[in-house]
Amino acid sequence: MRADVEDLTYGPDRSYLLTLYVQNLEPETSLFVMTPELRAFVQVGLQWQEIPLRSEDNQEGQVMRVTANKHRFRFQFTPDVQGFEEIFPGYMHVRFTNAMLVSRSATPKNDLIERLDDYYVYLKPHDADDAAILLKTKFVGKPPLWIPMPPH
Repeated sequence: MRADVEDLTYGPDRSYLLTLYVQNLEPETSLFVMTPELRAFVQVGLQWQEIPLRSEDNQEGQVMRVTANKHRFRFQFTPDVQGFEEIFPGYMHVRFTNAMLVSRSATPKNDLIERLDDYYVYLKPHDADDAAILLKTKFVGKPPLWIPMPPH
């Protein structure tokens, strides 16, 4: 099974919309998951500060069959923090923590496992100064809204 961040976009009122997906990489074998239990954090100094996050698609608490097609989940969050850590100039360091229950059957017995994943991104604040970011980063063109990071 693969699970990852697919997209981040600006949302209303200084919020962001996150699309997370899950996909069965062995579709010939059944795979069922309990919808993701997702949490969001922004690095402030040396600490991770949790920020409010909520489901946008009302899929929470469901068990679903995962196929070779990507199954998407949408979340909204507002990182209202002061003094975020700028590991990458002009961007917030954001972590999403995902917990899912996974089974090979729709009514699991002894095959239930918990899968925990962390996804890290650099996320551009709503009020970011693109010109200042360009001076520090040497991007060609408009700085991207988000930059995926490898797990760490």
